[in-house]
Amino acid sequence: MDVLHLDRLGGVYSFLYVLVIVRKLLSMKKGIERL
Repeated sequence: MDVLHLDRLGGVYSFLYVLVIVRKLLSMKKGIERL
């Protein structure tokens, strides 16, 4: 496998990971506001 391709794949995975974390934080924030 190409190193460049692997690096790009890692970037995609890290992007998805950050996206999931942001969504979790936003839902937590909404839950806190609801209380």
